Amino acid sequence: MSGVPDPTLAVLLTLAAAALVAMARLGKQRRWALLCAQPILLAGLAGVVLWQPSNTPLPFGLITKGATAEHVVALQSRFPELEWLALPDALPWPNAQPVPDLGAALRKQPAALVLAGDGLSSDQLALLAGLPLQFEPVNPTAPGIVKLSAPRTVSVGQRWTVRGRVQPTRSGLNLHLVDPAGNDLDQTAVDEAGEFQLVGSTPLASPLRYTVELRDEERMVQSLPLPLQAHIPSQMRMLLIAATPSPELKFLRRWATDAGIQLDAQIGVAPSLALRRGQPALSPASLAELDLVLIDDRSWQQVGQQRELIVEAVRNGLGLLLRVTEPASPARLQTWQQLGLSIESTGEAPIEVQPLFLVPRLASGTALHAWPLRAVDAHPLRDDAALGHSTWNALGRGRVGLTWLNDTFQYVQQAHPEVHASHWAALLHELARSASSEPRWRALTTPLVKQRATLCGGDRPPTLIGPDGERIETLRDANTGCVGFWPSRPGLWQIESSAGQPEPQWIDVFESEQLAPLLAAQRREATEAYAKAAPWNGDYTPGISTDLQHTLLLAAWAALAMLVWLWERRLIGSAHQTEARQVR
Repeated sequence: MSGVPDPTLAVLLTLAAAALVAMARLGKQRRWALLCAQPILLAGLAGVVLWQPSNTPLPFGLITKGATAEHVVALQSRFPELEWLALPDALPWPNAQPVPDLGAALRKQPAALVLAGDGLSSDQLALLAGLPLQFEPVNPTAPGIVKLSAPRTVSVGQRWTVRGRVQPTRSGLNLHLVDPAGNDLDQTAVDEAGEFQLVGSTPLASPLRYTVELRDEERMVQSLPLPLQAHIPSQMRMLLIAATPSPELKFLRRWATDAGIQLDAQIGVAPSLALRRGQPALSPASLAELDLVLIDDRSWQQVGQQRELIVEAVRNGLGLLLRVTEPASPARLQTWQQLGLSIESTGEAPIEVQPLFLVPRLASGTALHAWPLRAVDAHPLRDDAALGHSTWNALGRGRVGLTWLNDTFQYVQQAHPEVHASHWAALLHELARSASSEPRWRALTTPLVKQRATLCGGDRPPTLIGPDGERIETLRDANTGCVGFWPSRPGLWQIESSAGQPEPQWIDVFESEQLAPLLAAQRREATEAYAKAAPWNGDYTPGISTDLQHTLLLAAWAALAMLVWLWERRLIGSAHQTEARQVR
C-alpha cells in the first residue's frame, strides 16, 4: 500500500519478524496447526492497521459569516444529530469545530450541508458541485441596501441611472446620490417594494467615486461607494446587416440616427435585392474604419468567406454583435462556439421574459420575448441599463456579443423610449471599438482587498499598478482569456496593457467592510438560488462511524488471538502432563 508511514511499516516488519521466529519454533516442535495460525494472525493485524474503511456520508452544519448566537442555538436544537463546523469569517462557537476554509469542510465528505448565516459566495457555491443544501439565513432586522446596479463607464455629460433595493423597508427611508465633492445630486424615497432610482451626471473625464447613502429621516443608516469611469464620447461608426426588415430594425435604426451614430446599413428585402445606406462594403480597409458590426444570425451564415474578414477585424479591435432572429440549429451553435460564445438552446419558439427590476413593465396583454438560449461560458452584460438576455466574450483585441431579445421596440411604442435607448446604448458601448483602439479590461465582480479579482476583455496580459506604486504582473488563462490578481490595498489601480496606451484604464478596489451589507445580500441571494436547485430533504441514514468500525475489527482480532493463545497453552499443558507420566 503506497503512502504507509514509516513507523507503521517498522511495526509491521517487527511483527513479521516475530511471527517468523514463532513459526520456526513451532516448526521444530511440530505444532503445525499453531504454525499455520501465525500468518493468519499477522495478516489480520496488518489488515486492521492498514485498512481505511469508507466513511458513511453524513450531513454537517456549517456556520458562515453573519450568523447570530440565537440563530445558531436554535438550529443546533433543531438538528441535534449534526456535527457543526464554522468558517473563519464566522464568529467562534463553543459547539462548532473551526475549519480553515470551505475546502476543509468538504474534505469531510458531507452528504449534505445545513448553512447558517449569510451563506456562501458564487465561487464557493461552485465548489459544492451539486451537494444538497438547506439554507437557514439570518433575516436582517435593520434596513440596508441589498441590491445596487449602475453603469461602470459613462460619457461626460451623460445622464445615468442608479437602481437598487432596500430591505427591510419602512416609512421615512430616503436615498441620496452624493458626488465626490460631497454634494447631493439626487434624492428619492423608497417605494412600497423597497426599490429606488437615482439619476446623476458626470462633468469630468476621469475615474470618480460617488456615494449612495441610505438615510432614515436625517440619520445616516448606510453608505455605499459607487465607482464610475467617465470618458469623452466620440462618434460611433456602425455597419448594420440584416436578412429581412423588421420593426426591431426600424426602431433600432431610428434610435441610432438620433444618438448620432454614423450608420451604414444593408437590409435584404428580396432575393438578390437589398436596401443600402452609406457604403456597407466588407473589406479590410472599410472594416478598419468601423467601430461595430451588427449582423443577424441569418446574414452571418450568408456572408460566406467575408466572415473571415470580419473575424480578423474583430481580432484587431472591431466590435461584433450577432442578433438572433430564428431558432438556433446545432450547426449555428457550433458557429457561435468558434467565436468563443458557448450557447445552449432549450427550445424552438420565443418565450416570454421579464425585464430587470425597476424597468417599466409593458402594457397588459403584451410581453417581452426572447429566444430560448442560455450562455454557458461567455460573460453576461452586467450594465443594468440593458434588458438582459445578452452576452459577450473577448476575441483578440475586440469583442463578440450575442443578443436574443427580439422585440425591444415595444418600449418605444408604449411611450418608454428611454428603456429601448438605454438597452441598445449599453450593448453597443460594451462591444464597440474603443477610441484608442486598445482592448478594455473589465472586472467581472467588484474587486476586494486580498480577494481574487478577475479581469476580462483585453488581449495582452496587463500590469496592475497600485495606489502606492506596487506593480503586479498578470498571466492570461488560456481557457477564458481572462487574468486574475489579488489586490493588496484599496484605492484606484491603473491597468497598464501597453507602453503606448494613450488612455489609462482604472479599477477601484474596496475593503470588504465597505460593501459588507451589499455582499451579504449577494451571498444570501446566491445561496438561496443554489438551495432551490439542490435542496436537502432532511433524510439520511446514520452509519457506523470509522472509529467504531476499527474498534470492532480490533476486538475481533484480539478474540481470535486469545483463542489461539489458549489453544497453545492447552497444547503445552497437555505436553507437560505427558512428560510427567513418562517420568513416573
